[in-house]
Amino acid sequence: MNGIVASAADTAEPGLPEGFAKLRLPGPFVDINGPLLAKFDGDRLRLGIRLEERHCNAVGICHGGMLATFADLQIALGIVAQAGIRAFLPTVNLSVDFVAPGRVGDWVEGKTEVVRVTRNLAFGSCILSADDIPLARASAVCKIPRREDPRFTLERLLPGA
Repeated sequence: MNGIVASAADTAEPGLPEGFAKLRLPGPFVDINGPLLAKFDGDRLRLGIRLEERHCNAVGICHGGMLATFADLQIALGIVAQAGIRAFLPTVNLSVDFVAPGRVGDWVEGKTEVVRVTRNLAFGSCILSADDIPLARASAVCKIPRREDPRFTLERLLPGA
């Protein structure tokens, strides 16, 4: 698959929630820090990750930087999906509140809320949760580029695209 989300059948792994497939973004960053998975829930893109030891800090809880990275991707990609923006959205500002610790083995999911989209900026927020317990709350402002990028179209985000 050349899309950003592979088909669920191509990436089925035991222990993953139904409907999630490997997130495919250009560049190695997500592969190095993931694996991140994604699914569409109606018009909303939800990301997920199973926390591993390498995602945790010295005291065994998910590193705040990992949750911030996850929130950054969740908000930007969520805005792309919900607002139909056809480009990569660089983050101008990210604010994260850490609410509870995540631990090795936890399945963490994100949900994006698009707050506002203007000609140049998109505003969004998300909650990251494990077993319906909020771990982090984040808000971001993303820059909307002047040109579309064919690697970030809604059609390419859809599983099986």
